[in-house]
Amino acid sequence: MFSTKFVPFNNILKSIPQISANTQIVFRLTTNADTLQPVNLSYATYESTTADRPSQAAPLVIMHGLFGSKSNWNSLSKVYQQKCNPQRKVIAVDARNHGDSPHSSEHTYAHLAADLKSLLNQLGVEKAAFMGHSMGGRAVMLFALKYPELVDRLIVGDISPIRNSPNLDSMPSLFQAMESVNLPSNVTMSQARSIVDEQLTKYMADKSLRAFLITNLVATHNGSYTWRINIPALMKNFNNIARFPMVNDVHYDGPVLFVAGGHSDFVHNGMKKLPQLLAFLKKLDIPETLSLSQARKVAAEKLIGFMKDPNAVMFLVTNLVQRSEGRKSDYPKIQKLFPNAELTYIEGAGHWLHSEKPSEFLKITLDFLNRK
Repeated sequence: MFSTKFVPFNNILKSIPQISANTQIVFRLTTNADTLQPVNLSYATYESTTADRPSQAAPLVIMHGLFGSKSNWNSLSKVYQQKCNPQRKVIAVDARNHGDSPHSSEHTYAHLAADLKSLLNQLGVEKAAFMGHSMGGRAVMLFALKYPELVDRLIVGDISPIRNSPNLDSMPSLFQAMESVNLPSNVTMSQARSIVDEQLTKYMADKSLRAFLITNLVATHNGSYTWRINIPALMKNFNNIARFPMVNDVHYDGPVLFVAGGHSDFVHNGMKKLPQLLAFLKKLDIPETLSLSQARKVAAEKLIGFMKDPNAVMFLVTNLVQRSEGRKSDYPKIQKLFPNAELTYIEGAGHWLHSEKPSEFLKITLDFLNRK
């Protein structure tokens, strides 16, 4: 029996300031991605044991976000296994450097995709549906772009392949806070959590955030405690985690669902009007003779009448770049990568939308998974 307690993570990241760099990493899918050394991921499976209800559809593979683990998805995984129609086997995985999966000094989205490919080979899975939250969402997006023939459909939880959330810049400080903790020994788990929570309080006031991080506290065989996530490797590779690789001339044409929290900024609110916005941007005529700063000013003046949101306008005009073929926003790139992408928002939910609004998240994602 798998179960988990949903913990509300409201307002967890409010105090984390905006990341300043928008540089993306170019990842060429035709290079040495296939030579990356995968790790054997730890996973939990949820499958019907009754002969009258065998799994008929492609299995569903779920990957958690940064600081998370497969145990965060226990309850939801069980519901998916029971309510997918036709029924799907569910495979919840621990990403490398998380949960029970092996630690590695390397942690890029290329490595995470290679790990998933290795797992499918290990399990003999020819095709699967994929769901990922945050870091896991970017991992499954890259997997779909690299191996589209292995992907039945894709669900991405509160993360975008285009730009970074303004709430990422201080994420390394969470690693530093965890590293600074004087981990106890020879006490009960309850006592250890209380001791660690008290120490983390001076670094972060949000109780829910501390509780989430403390789920990574584990006991060792000699009575001491340690963090099960690989903090040094994640800190070293944080730039790889914070940015989705810029991929060229690839796309995944299958069905894709982006589910975002209405109170979250990991998928920018401007995307709520994405179809209309894309049409508007295509018609946006900016004279070639203008400087970049002048072009951005003209674009802002035109966009403010359409969007009514100064912050969203600022977000878009900063993406306006000067190129040899003219000036244009890279915002439509999401549809270039995923031409059949859909986007929906869960009002009242933040970044951890599957924990904060599990019923709404389940309904939206089950409807998508059960679509013929």
